[in-house]
Amino acid sequence: MSAQIVPMHPSPNQQPNGFGTFGCLAPVDITPLDALLDDIHRTQAHILWLEHFIATIEPAQVFASPAQTTTSEHEQSRFSKPTIQGTPRVFAQIDRRSKATNQSLRLATHPAITTLQSQQAHLVDACYKATMLGIKLDQIDFSRSQADRLLAAIQSTVTSLGHDQSDPTVQSIIEQALQTVQNG
Repeated sequence: MSAQIVPMHPSPNQQPNGFGTFGCLAPVDITPLDALLDDIHRTQAHILWLEHFIATIEPAQVFASPAQTTTSEHEQSRFSKPTIQGTPRVFAQIDRRSKATNQSLRLATHPAITTLQSQQAHLVDACYKATMLGIKLDQIDFSRSQADRLLAAIQSTVTSLGHDQSDPTVQSIIEQALQTVQNG
């Protein structure tokens, strides 16, 4: 039985399942703001899950991770030891676990906590970007509405003065006025 060769880029009439391509063949019709908002919702869901997971971690596991002793006591005494705030009960649990497993424990933050912190920072960054993009889009919409109102005012003035808007001379004057406004 020979192995089946799967083309890197399937032909247009093939229906890709998206698994091997991670969706890169699927057309995506999304605005940048919608993409940022989707990212914000996903990140918030990650944060909620991590917060729930961290709530289930025993206090003794929050700041301790097992590590084999690779340095002598003399080498360890040369380096400063990290100081972590915690209750004496937590440190007693860490010490008991260290003696029971015959391993030294180095104080370190649980990976779920560091992941939570990075996700929170990412959420703040994504919210900032979405806010800035929203402000830019609002400015563009405002500029467009201002231009539409200005054109309507000019056309209304031309009509109220009894001129025909389809007259080439009138259209030329309107274009010159709009160019003056655009050039500042």
